[in-house]
Amino acid sequence: MRRPDQLEGSWVDRDASPGRGHPNRRRTLDLLKTFLDALRLTTERLVAVLLGSGLLLVAGDSVLGLLGFPPWDTWRLWAGLAFLISAASLVANGVVPVVTRSMAWRERRRRALKAFPNLSREEKEILVRFEGQRTQQIRAGKGTEVELERLGFVRRIGPGPHTDVEVYAIEDWAWEHMKKQGEFVKLAEELEG
Repeated sequence: MRRPDQLEGSWVDRDASPGRGHPNRRRTLDLLKTFLDALRLTTERLVAVLLGSGLLLVAGDSVLGLLGFPPWDTWRLWAGLAFLISAASLVANGVVPVVTRSMAWRERRRRALKAFPNLSREEKEILVRFEGQRTQQIRAGKGTEVELERLGFVRRIGPGPHTDVEVYAIEDWAWEHMKKQGEFVKLAEELEG
């Protein structure tokens, strides 16, 4: 038995030329594709649709009559749908990137906190230096500072005064966590002992 995409004239035929397939089905798919492409509007156009449809929904009959709109009942559904779709699209455009960044940040922080007890002696020595101030000049060495940056404890903020020195800042969450938990003192004691 042949799969549906192997049947000639099938609507799932991947390499169908314009002359193949049922014309009504092809026209329907073209209309659907056009509609879906139209939904991918820019933010500016979505705001315009939102404001326009919202204005039409709240405007009185006298204002709508001046604008030349037919009676309210004939287009109420379409104005409401345009308003809801544009509002939902604007919310999705704004919320999705923020949620994605927040989730990535939390995951990175969780992994860093999990790795904290397993830091090497050199990594702990670098972190202890951040107790007095939140930025430090660190001489390039064995790549310890790069590993701390990869783990998310510090970030490189620029070159130092010499070619082999880089300026690093401790991440806000790491500094606050270490201050609150007394980790700076614990690390200093552990390194002295």
